[in-house]
Amino acid sequence: MKKYYICILAAVFMFGCDKTELAKEKKEKNKVISAQLSKLVNKSNIAEINSLKLFSSLVIEHGKKSAVLFYSDESVPCVYVKNFFAEVAKNSSSDILFVQINLSDKSAKVIGTKYNIFSVPTLVLFNHGEEFNRLVGKTNIENFKSFIKK
Repeated sequence: MKKYYICILAAVFMFGCDKTELAKEKKEKNKVISAQLSKLVNKSNIAEINSLKLFSSLVIEHGKKSAVLFYSDESVPCVYVKNFFAEVAKNSSSDILFVQINLSDKSAKVIGTKYNIFSVPTLVLFNHGEEFNRLVGKTNIENFKSFIKK
């Protein structure tokens, strides 16, 4: 019987060690994400992303509320929506991560395909890595602001 207790105690000890290692890994990962984010964010508090790996680490895995604008350089409505997006991002608190993805870039098209973006401009809101709302097409700034605040 004592052998079983020893095995159980050893397993519990090992499991406890794994938790501390996971916590350390999570802290290091958050530092890396913050460093990546500080390099990407522009004057308007918006991160411009063009790779699925960056998108996954900043939007999906980070767990922060995110507003992601999918746009194209060739689209006139996108110019208006990008201006709204920049204004809202500049005047917003830091609890929302603002991300722009230019679907004119070949490497960014993978992200658009993965998230079923068929029309631009498209604004997608993520919370803890899960999509919870989507706005497609040109809109006015009041609707845009209220949509992001949801």
